[in-house]
Amino acid sequence: MNWKSAMSFSSLSISNVALRRARFVSLAAALSVAVVGVGSCVDSGEDAGSNEPEPPDAGQPDPTDAGPEPTDAGQPDAGTDGGISELGDLLVDVLGVEGTPVLEGTMSVGGRIEPIVAGQVLLAGFPEGTLRGIVRAPGYAPANVFGSVVGGRVLRSQVFLMPVGASVEFAGDEDANLRFANIGVEVAANSFVDSAGSAVTGTITAHLTAFDPALHMRAAPGPFQGLEISGAMEMIETFGMGEFTFEVDGAPVNLASGTTATVEVMLAPDGAGLNNGDQIPSWSYDLESGHWVEEALGIVRGFGERLVWRADVEHFSWWNADQAVTQKECLNVQILAAENVGVHIYTEGVDYNGINFSRTDSFGEACVEFKAGSTAQLFAGGGTAGFSYAIDIQGTGEDPAACGNGSSAAGCATVIIDLPPRNCVSGVVTQSGSPVDGARVVVSWGTNDASLSYTNPDGSFCSSAPVGTAVSVFASFVDGTGSYLTATRNAQSLTDPGQCGVVPSTCASAGSLELVVPPQYCLEGITESRVNATTVDFVPTGTPVYAFRSLGFTEVDCAVQPASWGSIIARGTVGGGGRYCLNLPFGEDTRDVVFAVDSCDVGSCETDLPQGLCFDSAAYSLAPGDDLTARGGTCQTSGCLPNDILFE
Repeated sequence: MNWKSAMSFSSLSISNVALRRARFVSLAAALSVAVVGVGSCVDSGEDAGSNEPEPPDAGQPDPTDAGPEPTDAGQPDAGTDGGISELGDLLVDVLGVEGTPVLEGTMSVGGRIEPIVAGQVLLAGFPEGTLRGIVRAPGYAPANVFGSVVGGRVLRSQVFLMPVGASVEFAGDEDANLRFANIGVEVAANSFVDSAGSAVTGTITAHLTAFDPALHMRAAPGPFQGLEISGAMEMIETFGMGEFTFEVDGAPVNLASGTTATVEVMLAPDGAGLNNGDQIPSWSYDLESGHWVEEALGIVRGFGERLVWRADVEHFSWWNADQAVTQKECLNVQILAAENVGVHIYTEGVDYNGINFSRTDSFGEACVEFKAGSTAQLFAGGGTAGFSYAIDIQGTGEDPAACGNGSSAAGCATVIIDLPPRNCVSGVVTQSGSPVDGARVVVSWGTNDASLSYTNPDGSFCSSAPVGTAVSVFASFVDGTGSYLTATRNAQSLTDPGQCGVVPSTCASAGSLELVVPPQYCLEGITESRVNATTVDFVPTGTPVYAFRSLGFTEVDCAVQPASWGSIIARGTVGGGGRYCLNLPFGEDTRDVVFAVDSCDVGSCETDLPQGLCFDSAAYSLAPGDDLTARGGTCQTSGCLPNDILFE
């Protein structure tokens, strides 16, 4: 759809279009058009944000709040009137990229350090303005989090962290060539020094974090905003990145002065127009300043059917193959809601890998940009306002325009969004009366709207829901024996606004959900994998094998746990001769199944390992009319349906 022809007026208005993961909301279906004058733009920035909407229990978290935010302040502002403003609080949800709570770690803001408790950090008693914090958690790459503080209020923000993909030990006095997933690093012997500048020659541990722009955008360490060598701050788009850190006995080490290493990143397959020999600027991420810094140039090289980017670096951190986005289009966004301050507004590229972020000011307004002539999606949500909303945007590139810094920005179209107030639903998930940690809980309402959460170690959960709405609460869990357990309960959200994490609770209670085994059937057979065009081989003995609901399954992603690939309904282990057997729940929502094996430790086609096995996913569907409720077959008894699986 042509952006200019679709917007013959200067304003867009949307109401009550709840965001979940589905591939784009039609502009015509989501919006009603009204004539409103172009307003002013405020506080432009960028954010590693969210995913598209999806139906209930579709295997991905609900992005009610956005992730990292703009870099307009490293410390809390003292207000705008020169005096001392009323203090406010910021409640931050700290989540892994798959949406599960990060249970331990710290968040530092200025000289203040606060602990992460059950996936949350409360930053209490800050003056009005923007907070920028540094989040560090064991097993995760560090990241920035940003949020707004308004006097006398509790606003909310969210940060997603990338798990460290691999930790590898090597001798510091020997050359090292390390690889994990789509990244690698080559470093010469005797290149490291400790924080005091002393040479390090003993055993060094490398922590490598692979990042796939197609899957992990919201877990970027900070906004896609970079300081160019020229000194200009500019929006950037990524072709691929990774994080590289090193330590000795838990203490960080880095490259000695005058020493370089080479980092390598496999480029995203949608890197349009890139060719062998092209140069792409190299950018490192500065956690202290909250933005990317352009440092040099990397070169594109061929790697089979894919391209890789190699760059010589003088220190280790996040490294990114990016280019600046100098031609932009912009949107003035106005939020219509009782609580419209500090609402997250961001655009996420569809045909480019970048996110631009802003937050609404005291008037409920913000300005946000996207790459000129591109396709993007506009999101809004968080703060104390309602759920995330999405509309698709198609730019033309004919009249580039950028947001101002609080001043009027000619050429920005005005988008008006009506966010409803929200409440929340909480409860406890148990098995045989004991709390269950890590159960998946979906609170759904209407036809395609839902929010997702996971239980804490005490079995508790909390999810957002519209005020005064009848909801269905569905909990699922795969226990240590591989059994798939479920529980369902109906609830009613409260009529007054409320949010998770507030004490005393303002949420409706769903009570206790006791997990039970639903009706089952079983599949058994042989698992094989393609070696080349004419040869297959058994999947290695001991390889984990999973069954997922087809709805919402994404893809095998070695950077995160299999639970984030989709909704697991069964799991097992491949035995001798590639044999497997899985007990699957029987129901209309599990007739279509996707099988996948956790091949991350045994290699795949793209890792170029010697065995060269191709591990991908394979689909299976029950025949129409099949009713297995009376069959009663299980892997522990008999009566399983035969089903051989070929991964290729």
